[in-house]
Amino acid sequence: MDFNEYQELTEKTDLKTGINEGLSPAYLYYILGLNGEVGELTDKFKKLFRDDKGIMTNERLDGIVKEFGDILWYLSRLIDVFNIKFNDVAQINIDKLFKRKENGTLRGDGDNR
Repeated sequence: MDFNEYQELTEKTDLKTGINEGLSPAYLYYILGLNGEVGELTDKFKKLFRDDKGIMTNERLDGIVKEFGDILWYLSRLIDVFNIKFNDVAQINIDKLFKRKENGTLRGDGDNR
């Protein structure tokens, strides 16, 4: 499956929460959901160290993978609100990173390195 196909499939599971209620801006629900899921992922890693002394268990990894999926879903829906294809976002990002690598600017600050 590629990113665009995933993006199309996420639309079928989207309840349009917020959008159906006239929430403005329409992307607010997705941005809040994305932030919440990143928080849940962070919590999984916190518990990895608190409860498992930093040793990854299959159960912990399973939970982390599920959080990655939730993050991916919200990101996909957010990208879709702006009528952008997920594959394009991935390609633009990898092109940027390879250009930085070629220029020796992978480290540092700012978008325009």
